[in-house]
Amino acid sequence: MKSIFHNYKCSGLEKLLLLISFLLLAWAIISQVKGTGWNVWFETNSLDHIGSFMGGLFAVLSIYYLIKNLAEQRQITAIQSFESNYLEIVKFCRAQVEQACIPNPDSSKKDEQQIKARDIFNLLFSQIEAAVEDIKIYMQDKQFSELFVTRQQYEHQLQIWDDKLQDRTFSSIAYMITYMGVRKLNNNLLKNKYLSQYNPTYIDELLKCFKKRLAQYAPSELKNPTGDRLHQIDIQNCNDKEYYGFQDEIGNYFRLLYQAVSYVDNQQILAYQEKYNYVKILRGQMSNMEEVVLFYNSLCDLGLAWEYEESEKDLITKYNLIKNIPADLTKISFERFYPNVYYEYLKEKPAGRKEYKN
Repeated sequence: MKSIFHNYKCSGLEKLLLLISFLLLAWAIISQVKGTGWNVWFETNSLDHIGSFMGGLFAVLSIYYLIKNLAEQRQITAIQSFESNYLEIVKFCRAQVEQACIPNPDSSKKDEQQIKARDIFNLLFSQIEAAVEDIKIYMQDKQFSELFVTRQQYEHQLQIWDDKLQDRTFSSIAYMITYMGVRKLNNNLLKNKYLSQYNPTYIDELLKCFKKRLAQYAPSELKNPTGDRLHQIDIQNCNDKEYYGFQDEIGNYFRLLYQAVSYVDNQQILAYQEKYNYVKILRGQMSNMEEVVLFYNSLCDLGLAWEYEESEKDLITKYNLIKNIPADLTKISFERFYPNVYYEYLKEKPAGRKEYKN
């Protein structure tokens, strides 16, 4: 009982109602005593009047607390329902990671050497970083604006990203090539949908470079260097690629991750700090490599809803979703795109970070 009263917070309205009740009770008693000439001995009928008056008053108070209790019960039920749904989404999200499995491109035996669970994100990160470097080298002797399908498209993107456009473009192309993979099945999907805003000639040349990189488990005769045209076509069509792709294995992971954070953010019954603590449960289960891959995902068209879409959501900054990335880890600066995340290596909160209320 003590702990109940200790944790109970009395609202301003309740304090006012209680004060009025006590004042009315005091007024009723004083009025009765004054009516007897300040004689403490008065008729018992007077007590009936006082009792009737206070009975009505306390009936009003009882109705108020009943309504308040029903409202609190409704809120508690809503929170319990939210928690149940949220934890279920988190559970599914983590299950996607634990169940993921892809062939190791550095192994000579596809069926015997598999990369599983969190190790997949290590491979995904290393391939994205390598792809970023390859794209930079490819573009060294070319005009950056020519990478876009039209001049208008380039200028439109420049308005959005300003001086970050080049880093965003290289990281987006690298991520999409790595995530989708360059197997024959995904080649047209990459060119005609996910990379359609870029110069098709440049994209074709880039994809050819990545398609030449076969996994170690590819047939030995294909890995032998030769200038024979048919041999090169066979290499292009072979699906045993180094850049095999990750979409089939962890595609649902990113959708569930976004759904979980967005679900918390949309809860009107929670204050910001409560929302932050719920998202912190999810972030605490993510490895550093997952946070790095999330950073790259948020810069490509598939992941703009995290922060850079027109909806003006800032989920990554708001909930510090990439705060555990070690400093200077990536070739593309994550601090440049997310300067107001409170990274764990910072001694002070970023000056530009705003105070969130809900």
